[in-house]
Amino acid sequence: MIKYMLMISGGLLIGLIYLIRTRKPMKEIVVYLVLSLFALVSWWDIFSGHLFNPNRWIGWIITWMGL
Repeated sequence: MIKYMLMISGGLLIGLIYLIRTRKPMKEIVVYLVLSLFALVSWWDIFSGHLFNPNRWIGWIITWMGL
């Protein structure tokens, strides 16, 4: 499980570096980070056996960001 979480975190970091290097707008970087962290929390919750439904929060973030 720890290897899996490290792989997810590494992918998150690589994606973030790519977005910063290509000079994407801050809005896109924030949306990427929020959605990636929700995915990370969701996987962590699946492995720990609790239920977490981030769909409502993700919809709210996308609406709030104006996408």
